[in-house]
Amino acid sequence: VRAYIGRDTAWDIEDLVKAGKKVKACPYYAVRELKTAAQLVICPYNYLVEPNIRGSMEISLKNQVVILDEAHNIEDSARDAASGSFKLEDVEIAMKDCEAMVEADVIADTHRSLAEFLSRLCNWMTKCSSGPSDYTDFNSSTRVLTGTSGLAEWSEMVFYPANYYDVKSWLQEALKEQSAAMEQNDEGFTDGATKVLSKKTSDLIGGVFSVLDFMHRKNSAYRDDYKISVVKTNERPKGGKGKVKGGWVGRGETPVFVTTITLHFWCLNPGVCFDELLDCRSIVLTSGTLSPMLTFASELEVKFPVSLEANHVIDNSQVWVGTLGTGPTGHSLNAAYQNSNTYGFQDEVGRLLLSLCCSIPHGVLVFLPSYKLLNDLTERWKATGLWSKLFERKAIVAEPRFGDQLETVMKEFYSVIGATNSGVNDIGQDGAIFLAVCRGKVSEGLDFADNNARAVVCVGIPFPAFKDTLVDLKKKYNDEKRTVKPHLLPGRDWYEIQAFRALNQALGRCIRHRMDWGAILMVDDRYGRNPRYVNSLSKWVRGRVVHYTNPNIVMDSLQTFTKEMKHMEIENGIKEDNMEVTKVKVNIKSRSSTDSCGRYDELTTSNDLDKVSSAWTPPATNFTALENRASKLANMRKADKGKNQDLPQLNTHKQLDSKTNLSVDLDSKSHLNILGMTAVAKK
Repeated sequence: VRAYIGRDTAWDIEDLVKAGKKVKACPYYAVRELKTAAQLVICPYNYLVEPNIRGSMEISLKNQVVILDEAHNIEDSARDAASGSFKLEDVEIAMKDCEAMVEADVIADTHRSLAEFLSRLCNWMTKCSSGPSDYTDFNSSTRVLTGTSGLAEWSEMVFYPANYYDVKSWLQEALKEQSAAMEQNDEGFTDGATKVLSKKTSDLIGGVFSVLDFMHRKNSAYRDDYKISVVKTNERPKGGKGKVKGGWVGRGETPVFVTTITLHFWCLNPGVCFDELLDCRSIVLTSGTLSPMLTFASELEVKFPVSLEANHVIDNSQVWVGTLGTGPTGHSLNAAYQNSNTYGFQDEVGRLLLSLCCSIPHGVLVFLPSYKLLNDLTERWKATGLWSKLFERKAIVAEPRFGDQLETVMKEFYSVIGATNSGVNDIGQDGAIFLAVCRGKVSEGLDFADNNARAVVCVGIPFPAFKDTLVDLKKKYNDEKRTVKPHLLPGRDWYEIQAFRALNQALGRCIRHRMDWGAILMVDDRYGRNPRYVNSLSKWVRGRVVHYTNPNIVMDSLQTFTKEMKHMEIENGIKEDNMEVTKVKVNIKSRSSTDSCGRYDELTTSNDLDKVSSAWTPPATNFTALENRASKLANMRKADKGKNQDLPQLNTHKQLDSKTNLSVDLDSKSHLNILGMTAVAKK
């Protein structure tokens, strides 16, 4: 690899694939060998968190330094890694696979015992799904057991007459036989392929015992950090009989539903999985949106003696941050679930976005709490004609539910932004508006630098689904465990932190580099009434928040902010051009002031600079562009001269929330309160 790629740069996946093709070798296995001697290994962090992957990759973390980037998701990843879900139909298929191995006389006693274990598991799942339920929904019912009571039932009804350790030993014996048979088949014997236990079967049984291993560790210390549930759901089949074209049911037809039974092992304590990482020398969690930071030490059960909440690289004047609780017609903008379902709220949000699109050019991102609200707003605005009014101003793009459709949508969005960078397009649009969902693909990892996002609007607060079974169990778990673990956050606090971590991730789409600028508007009257919500925002956001109650003042302030940022862009462009021209002049002088004989070159005088034609000379178009920018800036300042851009309404106490204790002495350029608003990171 070193011979083909070199030693000077890091090797990424593409480089390794190219080298593998040249030498006709597998880059995957090459990397597995190289990692033992590497000083720095970069990988998805589920490679480190999930024990099955870590074991198969032979990754040892002892005395290593582990840096987890984008660590705002580490709690969820750790819980998921210690959890598991298994469908009844998959368990039945695995049972039949083991029975087939018995018929083929491949370690018959072992596979017969595994088949009997899986048969008892099927019977137990069916019995649980038919009994009384602890949670019910319109199409599902759920029975929930604690880890202790669940393991007790398994000992009597699933493992018996064997026990946990017996079944685990049978599984290990079957896996050894599977590995040996696969090696024999790879070597190509002439007497036919050996019967092999399917990988799907071994993965299912192995997955069950991976979770059970967590529950049995340290003398079963973690068993009550789990909930074992059996969920029965009525749903339409994914294919086959009963499926109608386009998902619609015709007149006189009855939709066909199937019953699905699923066994869940839900780990409610991410510290169960994270405990295995404590052999490291150091663990560093990094992210642009770790706030609120209180939850990491309590949830992961790890002390972090050093914590840092840094400021943003941008200047205060480069971002506008505000909250708004009232719409253009005076309707309350409380985005709680009950209120967001009303037509009054949906119409008011549409009118607000239309005003915003008239004040902010280029790209506008709008984040909503759920796909349901996105669909409700889309349907309502199309019915009222507001959708067409928005489309006259900006192209409209909506985040799809399925990831395979996202690439097409992103290309469409970037295409419109690129076509409107210099002005309106052929149909009069000056940009695009992107309707997206918090916790979706758009809010997590996509880049919207510069004109791609000159404003981010977050409608509501993205709390997790209140009636979700797992969310409710996690809240109750935290409240119950606080009696023995005082450091654990109350269920309510954990619930709020999940919302603001998702919100902060969405807000971070706006500013992507040091010279970027943009506006952030949070639409919900709860921000002005609850200071705790503002304190849960990222440090770089909460120190700039101004609460508004009048949308007209918001639009005036945004227009002023946009105009000032356009001035800044032109000035920065002129400075860059001046630096470039100065650099070129220096290069010309150093190169041509004397020739090899020490004679002076008359072409190096500054007066004749525009006459020089060489590789070191800037083209004439550079000077023309510089003059155009300077002229444009002068005209903009001339047009603004004499206009009173102050907003006298902002100097009244009526426009500021009394609870925020904001000074009424506002910065005249950005209309942000930057006096006495230094944020202190609480350790």
